Amino acid sequence: MKTPDPNRPPRAGKKVLLALNKRGEPKKRQRSKNPEMGKLKHLWTETFTEADREHWRQKFATGDNQAAKRQELRAQFGIDLDDDRLLTYFRSWDQEQVKRQQSAERLHARENQIQKEHPDWTFDQVRDAVLQHAYYEVLNGGDYKLGVQIVRTHTYVQKYLLDRDKFEFDATERCHRLLPTLRPIQQDSNLSEADKLRLLRLKIFGRIAEEQPQPTCLPPATN
Repeated sequence: MKTPDPNRPPRAGKKVLLALNKRGEPKKRQRSKNPEMGKLKHLWTETFTEADREHWRQKFATGDNQAAKRQELRAQFGIDLDDDRLLTYFRSWDQEQVKRQQSAERLHARENQIQKEHPDWTFDQVRDAVLQHAYYEVLNGGDYKLGVQIVRTHTYVQKYLLDRDKFEFDATERCHRLLPTLRPIQQDSNLSEADKLRLLRLKIFGRIAEEQPQPTCLPPATN
């Protein structure tokens, strides 16, 4: 098969409209959401009890008359699924939710176990151990996509910790350098605690949050 030339202009008479992202690349086509499926998911997660969910799981799993099940959903809850494949998709979605819930429960139990085995560990150390356990668990289960997500989460957390450590170091160093200026504010009995904190923050950081200019959604007026 001949590879199409990306630089070749479109044929005459045909309009080519491409939605581009911020980097100038064609946007990926997104699957349109089914509002009836959204209603079923909301009913499933927000209204149904676990007993209700188990009842409908058994109902969905038995028999081949999907149309009758869709008609029952329409009659009882006003949810109009117009295709049998939507029920198949919903069952897969529910199984994935159950799988994620079970995984979360196992990780929570693992976290409690680690805290008992290592009472001297910090929160960061416990979290790293739990993430490592989750990574190997999903790899053993063959869910490599979720494994990649865990690695990305771990990388993001490590970057956050580095940024936090740098901020704490810079703030400590600045406070130490400004100590002669900060001490009179702290010792001023005429200032309230709120005023002291405000002035201390102003001296240390140069600006406090409430004094930052607020962004506006309107462009400046032009003549």
